[in-house]
Amino acid sequence: MKHFLLLALCLLLFSCKSKQAVVPPAEYKERITERLVSYYLSSDSAYLYALLECDSMNNITLRELSELKTKRMQTELQLSGNMLTYTARTERDTAYIKVADTTSIITIPCPVMIPIEKKVNELTKLQSFQIKAAWVTEIVLLCFIVFGVMKINIFNIIKNLIKK
Repeated sequence: MKHFLLLALCLLLFSCKSKQAVVPPAEYKERITERLVSYYLSSDSAYLYALLECDSMNNITLRELSELKTKRMQTELQLSGNMLTYTARTERDTAYIKVADTTSIITIPCPVMIPIEKKVNELTKLQSFQIKAAWVTEIVLLCFIVFGVMKINIFNIIKNLIKK
């Protein structure tokens, strides 16, 4: 069990790195534009109160008159004969209000796999060290074998075997 946990830990630490997508950062732009918006004001109103009387000779007399109106109202009152005429005119007014519009643009990029050039068959430092160590080990073993053969004098043994 100890060896399995050690092997699993080694595999976890020395496993290959997965390819990761390159995500460019998100862009945020805000644009503020100011403009004038026309706003139509409502029409004005007027109020007229007139108290008319007839006298004994059938003449109409104006006993009382009151008028209420707003500033932009133009009125005209006429009393001629037996007829009362009241005319009211308003000028339509437009107010302009300054408005600031804010436009926000958020660009969220999607991840894109960018191929990364990787050199194929390039030795790592550990692999090149292992190859050099193997060469040194082979040379040392070859030297031991050559010196061992000379010490035993294997050539004499081979000569004796041939003579028989």
